[in-house]
Amino acid sequence: MSDSSKRDFFVGYLKTPPKLAAFLALVSVLLIGLGIGGGLAMVGGQRDYGDGRFQGGYKEHLGILETVPYPMLRLPPSEGFPEGRTILLTNPGKRGAQGRAAKHDGQIVDVGGVFVTREGTRILQVGGAAKIRPAKDPAPLSDFTPHPEVPLGKVILRGEIVDTKCYLGAMRPGEGKVHRACANLCIMGGIPPMLAVYHEDAPPTLFLLANEAGAAFDAEILDYVAPYVSVEGELYRRGDLLILRTSTDRVEFI
Repeated sequence: MSDSSKRDFFVGYLKTPPKLAAFLALVSVLLIGLGIGGGLAMVGGQRDYGDGRFQGGYKEHLGILETVPYPMLRLPPSEGFPEGRTILLTNPGKRGAQGRAAKHDGQIVDVGGVFVTREGTRILQVGGAAKIRPAKDPAPLSDFTPHPEVPLGKVILRGEIVDTKCYLGAMRPGEGKVHRACANLCIMGGIPPMLAVYHEDAPPTLFLLANEAGAAFDAEILDYVAPYVSVEGELYRRGDLLILRTSTDRVEFI
């Protein structure tokens, strides 16, 4: 055996042969590069799930509580909102606010909580010191009567049925088939379902879903959560909230 062959032979307790050391260094660099490149490609390939998140910290809001089809707070008119604003309410976790809201239906209340906000649409997670209670100072709203729903006519819309809280930022992603099981648990727990209608160059438009009588949907809606669907129904506006009244026999998979 030549001297060169002896030098390249690997023995654990001897110094690594120079050629083998160079080869291992080259392979290590390539593997590290592939790992970094693969990771960057995976990150870059992710969909944009918007800017949804818990936002603004705890605040208390004065308004009139309505519970149908889902708990919501009606605020008086203001600049930019001549018919007032409407804030949907939810409890922490995968539960709607129906239990806390029921005894206050139609009352002037203080509602405390934190907003979950995405691209200008928001839902208030009720909690903190106030939760939902009769207003300490109802005088500012003593003359306020919320505008009734405004019928906007029959529509056919295409989009995705989502649970409002996760979609707006409680989960990321809070949409799509990967999130379907979570969305169904949230809707079963009382969190309002919405139809998200996507646009190419603008944020999605969101429509609160109610049954044809204007009440909350039952479990039939769960079969249509996540896949793209076409929904026919009657559109209403309550404050700045769009409500689509429909039934599951008017929902079709696309």
